[in-house]
Amino acid sequence: MNKKVILFMILISFISILSGSTAENSLKFWQAFGLDVPIAPGFKLYFEKQIRYEEKFTNLDSDFNELGIRYRLNKFLSFRLNYRYVSLSGNEIRHRFDGNTQINFKIKNFTVSNRFRLQHESIEDFDGNYSELEFRDRLRVSFNLSKKIRPYFGGEIFLGIGDDATNQNKYRLIAGTNWKIKKRVTIKLFYHFQKELQNDNPDSSHIFGLKFNYSF
Repeated sequence: MNKKVILFMILISFISILSGSTAENSLKFWQAFGLDVPIAPGFKLYFEKQIRYEEKFTNLDSDFNELGIRYRLNKFLSFRLNYRYVSLSGNEIRHRFDGNTQINFKIKNFTVSNRFRLQHESIEDFDGNYSELEFRDRLRVSFNLSKKIRPYFGGEIFLGIGDDATNQNKYRLIAGTNWKIKKRVTIKLFYHFQKELQNDNPDSSHIFGLKFNYSF
């Protein structure tokens, strides 16, 4: 068996072992459709529609539309701004703005990327209006399994900013693959394990996802 296939299987198993089992486990499914369009040298415009299900894929959790623009300074450094409109079950609406800086390093057949994100969400629900500020740091490693298949793995930390923001703290372990089925069409399959960083009975989630992306 190809050594890269064995490596990827070991990484998936490692994440599964780390996830373990807790009293508060949930099973979720995310499906998405994305478009990206070059608009000028170094610039790309992004649109994504995503629907998320919870409780073993049976209940609609949230529905969002996101619009973003990325500027790639060079092969090592890029910047991105996004706006996301989120509709959650229970008549909750969220408006998210985030700014991202991503650093990429290529080591032979591997690409290491570190993305820093600062995001602000305005939330409207039955309790009124409030906002959350959060910092996120994601480290990801990808490699070429073939000309069309590019698996990846990594992790992300979420840290709330401000008073009473500790309930926003969590971490996420990620693994997946990008599969280029045509010149402009890519399918992403992924798995996330997510867990809150709090002492009393933290919630955890197993998230499976599928994304279809078209590049102009």
